[in-house]
Amino acid sequence: MIFIRKFKSGSLVNITTWGCCDAFGDFIPRTLEQSIQINIIDKTKAPEKKHQNLMANGATAYYLFSTDENCQADIDDLLIEHRVVGMKPLLTNRELDVVKVLFRLRNTKETASHLGITGSTLVNHQSNITKKTGFRTSEIAPMIADCASVELLMSVIN
Repeated sequence: MIFIRKFKSGSLVNITTWGCCDAFGDFIPRTLEQSIQINIIDKTKAPEKKHQNLMANGATAYYLFSTDENCQADIDDLLIEHRVVGMKPLLTNRELDVVKVLFRLRNTKETASHLGITGSTLVNHQSNITKKTGFRTSEIAPMIADCASVELLMSVIN
């Protein structure tokens, strides 16, 4: 999976999730360790334009500092580096909301209540997320919702 997260003024403003696919558009299963998190941070005063680190789950996290909203060339370079040639969008905005709230609250009953849905609807969302990604919600939630690494990096750079 590929997670692209955009930060503005230190706050997470956008998340997109992608699955790797072949030339025919069929998903290529990857392990969680092969996942890539790309964090685009709107800051030009950084010692380097790109930082990277290994996350606790074995995935690679990149931090791109740019005033360019997309910094598409840098993203393309990272994807080529990881031999990613095709991608398809994975999770909907609602599914991302489910993951973020579950990560924060860590309780399914409270999460369903917070989202204004029933427990069975929450289970359906979690099931759909697992079918699409091949991972449980709890496995991918840190890649989507945990901003601690970005906050730490920003505190060092500022």
